[in-house]
Amino acid sequence: MVNKLLAIYKKEFTLRNIIFRYFNWRTVTFHYIFIFGSIILACTLAIVFRNLGYILVSFASIIVFPNLLKKMELERDRILKDIHNCSDFTSLRLRRLKKFLKDESLDHAINKIELLISLVDKQAEETRVPFLVGRGAVAAFLIPIWIQCISWILNKKIETVESFTFFIVLLIGILIVIIGLLSFWKMIVHDEIVNGDYNRLKLISNDLREMQFKN
Repeated sequence: MVNKLLAIYKKEFTLRNIIFRYFNWRTVTFHYIFIFGSIILACTLAIVFRNLGYILVSFASIIVFPNLLKKMELERDRILKDIHNCSDFTSLRLRRLKKFLKDESLDHAINKIELLISLVDKQAEETRVPFLVGRGAVAAFLIPIWIQCISWILNKKIETVESFTFFIVLLIGILIVIIGLLSFWKMIVHDEIVNGDYNRLKLISNDLREMQFKN
């Protein structure tokens, strides 16, 4: 029973099946062209003029991000409303969950639903893989190295105001990249790939509890 529910969540409730297959990409084409165009232009100028400062031109792409996010949210809401006849992802999942319980003749069996929740929680804990490197361990490892590198560069390499300005901008860029890589590892690799089944089982458990509460 639990594995059957897990298979439904893995197959039907992916962004590809719910959103991307119906997404009108023409609404955000300009934004992506502008972003990639800014990056390509920045790299080209840096290579032609042999000055890494031109990399900063790519930051111009930031100005379209708020509008890009707004367009994607509007398109997401349109798909949920017009295609799936739901107001949000939770409503979509609960509707499918009710159908599953009805097909299994469990929709009115409160005790069996509670037992199913217990089984889902138990299997979730059995499949959970802990995050091997915690935030504290990463910080404790990186901060001393980071401080030494900054001190060395400031003492040995920075001689002009222009060099200092470029160093600060580069430093901020490196921090953003590091944070992005750690977030990517945590959210995509660890949460979605390594712990994908665990997160889906917890989602099933929460949906079952919410459905019980609403009923």
